[in-house]
Amino acid sequence: MSNKKTKLSVMLTAAFLTVILAGVFVTGFAGFKLNTASEQQALTRARLGDLQALQTLKDNLTQQALLLVSAAAGTQPQTEEKLKTQFLSYRPRMTIPLRISGS
Repeated sequence: MSNKKTKLSVMLTAAFLTVILAGVFVTGFAGFKLNTASEQQALTRARLGDLQALQTLKDNLTQQALLLVSAAAGTQPQTEEKLKTQFLSYRPRMTIPLRISGS
């Protein structure tokens, strides 16, 4: 009878250790995934400013191109001097500093 109690205690101990080890592995895997997610968020935050600056630059270039096309097409009844003044006095709306990263 002592042999059966020993087998039962060994089985219960093995099952208990299995549950604990499974919990440790799940916790480790979750920690790894959370770390990866926070790295992705950091990269997104780092690149978002560059993306917004490039979009602003694109908008500014589009505005200048539209001004030139409208002047060439004659859709705006303005004199050449007035168009030149408007083109040269246009201030780009650069709200975000452009960073050039080395990666």
